[in-house]
Parts: sequence; structure tokens; C-alpha cells
Amino acid sequence: MSQTAELQPLRQLALQLMTLKLGAAKRFEDFVMVPLCRAKPTQTDYRLLSEAIAQGTSSVTEVSDIGVVHEATLTNNSDQPILLLDGEELVGAKQNRITNFTTLAPPRTTMRVSVSCIEQGRWRWASPSLITSGAMLYPSARVSNMRYVQTHNGVLQSDPISQLEIWDSIESKSRQLGLTTPVRSLEDLYRPFDCKLKRLEQAMTASTLQVGAAFFRRRRLIGLELLRSPMTFEKQLPRLVRSYSMEILDDRRSTADVGYRPSLFPTFKDHNDNSDTGFYLDAVTRLFSSLVKSSSKKSSSRGMGYHLQSKTNNGFVTALFLDDSLIHLSALSLPMH
Repeated sequence: MSQTAELQPLRQLALQLMTLKLGAAKRFEDFVMVPLCRAKPTQTDYRLLSEAIAQGTSSVTEVSDIGVVHEATLTNNSDQPILLLDGEELVGAKQNRITNFTTLAPPRTTMRVSVSCIEQGRWRWASPSLITSGAMLYPSARVSNMRYVQTHNGVLQSDPISQLEIWDSIESKSRQLGLTTPVRSLEDLYRPFDCKLKRLEQAMTASTLQVGAAFFRRRRLIGLELLRSPMTFEKQLPRLVRSYSMEILDDRRSTADVGYRPSLFPTFKDHNDNSDTGFYLDAVTRLFSSLVKSSSKKSSSRGMGYHLQSKTNNGFVTALFLDDSLIHLSALSLPMH
């Protein structure tokens, strides 16, 4: 790939980020969200997988009666593309899964999608198909997939190493949360904290024309999510809040921030003044600058568009573009070991 071809996706990303406005930070205890908003409304011509399944125009099934752990078959019978987000949980069939990539499935198409197992111990039919549970994998587990993909040339094969990392992450998270029962779905992780998570969701409502958010644990950046349209983001915000909030629930015995490196990408030092808003806006601005300066790889998608993947000192970034439009971007920090 030529240097010009490599730079083009970064230019597109820079243009997308330049159009965003940063909103005032919203806080609930240690959890902070900085809204990312567009200046003008943006329409979408695709639907979310959960909507398509509910309307009966899409289905996700095993690839065969035997099944394959790392793949599922998506059938889109509608005239619109369908968006699957990285980390979405699919439950049922022979085993509960999570999606490995953000994928935009073309209209009137049957295709295989890359998934990983979220449920140990079951390989038998629970239902004819997989449906979305409404849950999303928490960031420290999602970043394991990002790391594996980017160290294997952008391709996630049926490799037990990547699968074991996910299982290990879930087991570790269960211990951190003090759970003693086996975890067979993300809901098993989230359910014990349901009351607090609902209060968090109520506090983190979408702002006008919000299309993304940077999430912090106090002044430590956990990650950033960015979608194309305000409508899509508003629908996804509750599950994003639930998944990111799992990173502030562990090890509550300590007042120190744990589980993440001191910062994602650049180093953000505490300001001497008391302006939290100024700190968060500065942190996100520096993150934007870091994103467009990082080295990146462009790779094809199983669906529509292409993936842009990059790595910095302390984190991983993955994005899906369709032509010149950014469909979804995730920037996640590396967990500490």
C-alpha cells in the first residue's frame, strides 16, 4: 500500500473529528461522560441488528447443524443495510456469542460474521437462532480482541488463544466483582448491579445531536465511542453506559483508579485549577490529535466499507468507514496487568 493510500483514511478521520463539538461533562459518582455532538443532523440509511431481528427481516443462525464457534450466519432480507456493533452479545442457538467486528451487512444478503464465544460449557441447541440480548462486552475484554486482530494482520481466525483470552477476562472480571456463580452471559455479570446501572443510565442521557462519547473513571480515560448519527447513538447509549460502567465497579475497596493505565494515548495530567470541564475537554482534544497521528492499517470488511485499525502506546483504535463516512469508531485503553 502506498503512503498516500495509508494517509487517506487518517485524513478522513481527521475531517470527521473536526466537525464535532464537545459538550459539558456528565458525572455519576466516579463515572464521567463527555458528549461528542454534531453541528447538523445526520441521517442513516441502515438499521440496527436488534431492530431488524425484531421486525423479522433479519436472522442470525449457526452456519450449519454442526456449527462453528467463531462464525455465525447473518441473513438480511431487507432493502437496507444492517449494522452490527463490535462487542454486541448474541444469545441462543448452540452457544452465546459476541461480535468481533463492527459490520455493515448489505441489503438482501446472507453472509458469515466473525464472533467469539461468551459462554463456556454449552454446545447444544437452546433455540433455532441467535438474538441480540441488549448487552455489550465491557471495554477491557473488547480490547483483547482488538489487540489480537491487530497483531494478526487484521484477521481474527478460529484461534483458541483469542477465545481463551475472552474467557479469562470474564473469569477475572467475575472475581473482581465478587461473583461466585458461573457466568454464561453478559447479563450474569450486569444483573447483580442492575439498580446502580439503571441510575447510571438515567444520569447519562443523550445530548442534542450527540453522536459519541468519551468515558472516564474520574480523570482516567477508559475509551471513546463514535457513531454516524444522533439517532443511532441515542439507541446505543444505554448499553454503552452499562458496558463502560463495569470498569468502575471492580475493586471498590480502593480509592485509587485501578484496571487501566494512567491514560489512553497521550498523558493527561491533572490541572492545578478546579475546572473539571476544562480538563475533560482538553483530554478529548488531545485524544483526537493522537488518533490522527497514529500509525494505521486499512483492511477490508466482510460487509460494506473498510476497517481502519491503529495502535498507540497505551491503546487500540478500530473504525468502520463506508466511502468517506465514519460508521463507528472505538478507542480503548489497554488493561493493566
